[in-house]
Amino acid sequence: MAVAAARAVESSRPDRLVEDPFAEAFVRAAPTPRPLPTRWPDDLAALTDQQVLLLLGANYVGLRTRFFDDALADPGRQVVLLAAGLDTRAFRLAWPAGTTAYELDQPEVPAFKDSVLTAPPRCTRVPVPVDLAGDWATPLRAAGFDPGTPTAWLAEGLLHYLDADAERALVDTVDRLSAPGSTLTVERAMTVPDRQALEDGSDRLGVRMDEIVHTGPRTDLTTTLRDRGWTAEDIPADTVATRYGRPLPHPDLVRARAGGAAQPTQAGFTRAEKTG
Repeated sequence: MAVAAARAVESSRPDRLVEDPFAEAFVRAAPTPRPLPTRWPDDLAALTDQQVLLLLGANYVGLRTRFFDDALADPGRQVVLLAAGLDTRAFRLAWPAGTTAYELDQPEVPAFKDSVLTAPPRCTRVPVPVDLAGDWATPLRAAGFDPGTPTAWLAEGLLHYLDADAERALVDTVDRLSAPGSTLTVERAMTVPDRQALEDGSDRLGVRMDEIVHTGPRTDLTTTLRDRGWTAEDIPADTVATRYGRPLPHPDLVRARAGGAAQPTQAGFTRAEKTG
């Protein structure tokens, strides 16, 4: 729900990178343990420390969302959203005729999404209720997915929550289901310079990120993809921020944050295309 709230915040900004008219509806439809901001504030000086931390996250989510949107500028006929969550791309992007978007996530997620959204999707949208920790290839193919057709794969905000073995299994399955010409865009699993900083940030935010995020060592994703016949490049978040003119972290929020400067994570993305 926090990501949907972050997209609502982004949509309210005068310098917004993304406009998601559906995001706030999710926040209104489901109570959360603590209030989530859905608007960019007029007065940053009046914010609590927790609100500043949430808005720092929203500032990054806006950038990330735009990067993944742009990765679909030429999507091909098949798109697969891994751990789609409350993603609204099927409803808000302008899709070429004949595009099918498969949304993979736990069964309760598409059920909640369908209960909130009343607008029709702008492409053929196929929810696929699955557990990505198990066999998700079989239900995806049963839903109509064709592994012989080039596919645009997106994994946004997913790898942080997978350990090294689960990430490797996911990449192996994507590779097995990908025809030449397929693309893969992922947000790389975060690395945290100081584990204590993540624990302290969880205390301040009120969300135990240190208990659900895997920050241990794992195989280099770009190397793994290249070994499987993909061209792949790492794109640091700072590079993307410069491209879109979006400072990370937001300097005004850092100044407003009680306790000093933000503790950055080494965020970034990988973009790959299967050639062999």
